[in-house]
Amino acid sequence: MREVVRIDPALERPLGTVVYHEDSLIFSTRGRAQRLDAPEIDAFMEVNPGAMLVMPVGEAQQRPGLRRLAEVSGFNYSNGRRFGLVIVDKPEPAPPEPAPVRDAEPDAAPGAGPDDAGTSGPPGLPSGAGP
Repeated sequence: MREVVRIDPALERPLGTVVYHEDSLIFSTRGRAQRLDAPEIDAFMEVNPGAMLVMPVGEAQQRPGLRRLAEVSGFNYSNGRRFGLVIVDKPEPAPPEPAPVRDAEPDAAPGAGPDDAGTSGPPGLPSGAGP
């Protein structure tokens, strides 16, 4: 539970527990953790964007689309075995890259219109027709 609080200090993110359905985890999350079976993972993550899952390491290894946030180990006193759990989430998809910006054509200089080319006098007068 300490790692869950470290990752989500405000305890706002939905939390699911997969395969590992120990009452102590449910109690320590104040009933916030939802017990899931492996086939329910995708639906849970779809309905709960930003959700975290607590699951055995082996289960997480079978799901390459999940991002590992933390790993904890423990001891199951009822069967005398050590176990490893991971806390994972589904990473947000990367935002699309912006389209390349095309350079705008440079504006013509003021007074450099086609009628003014080659004039030496005031704009609009033919060449050599100055005052």
